[in-house]
Amino acid sequence: MKEIYHQNKGRYGYRGITLEFRTKHNLVINHKTVSKLMKELDLACKIRIKKDKSYKGEMGKIADNLLLD
Repeated sequence: MKEIYHQNKGRYGYRGITLEFRTKHNLVINHKTVSKLMKELDLACKIRIKKDKSYKGEMGKIADNLLLD
């Protein structure tokens, strides 16, 4: 498991490692077991940084405040 994790530069989580076990190594192992073993070995995948989506671009014309005049 450590070998698969380090070959992929720590980018694989339990899902990726489970898939690799099933496809390349012909080992059927439950994803919950892989997750538990990864926690015991202190292996965690790198989390993607989410981009800020709050930018709205150019706004439309703002009306004059007629109540204050």
